[in-house]
Amino acid sequence: AAVPMGRGVCISGTAGAKCDLPASASDVTQGKTLGVVVFTPAASSTTVPAGVQASILRKGRAWVTVEEAVSDGDQAFLRHTTHTDDTPGAWRKSADTVSGSATATAVPSAYYRSSTSGAGLALLEINLP
Repeated sequence: AAVPMGRGVCISGTAGAKCDLPASASDVTQGKTLGVVVFTPAASSTTVPAGVQASILRKGRAWVTVEEAVSDGDQAFLRHTTHTDDTPGAWRKSADTVSGSATATAVPSAYYRSSTSGAGLALLEINLP
């Protein structure tokens, strides 16, 4: 599937694919998180089509769209389960628990380095092995 830039991606279990949007908490917690799909000037759209090489930031900082207000220093969570209009790969600061189940999971070594008063752009710092 196409992946929007700025989304978090994980190692895919799908044959032939290298990365995809997370589909479960284990995609985020079991060392499968690859990083953030970053924009490249040669891109012709804001999504990376399936089967096309993506630029993925594993260490460093990138501006990402967050679903809710965040503060500098907050742990970053990556959405893995669709909820309302929010889709997998989106960034937030909480687990967004629905009916007792988390729809987002904390990404180890990922924190916000700016603040927002609601949904919008935030600076994400990520440091994956």
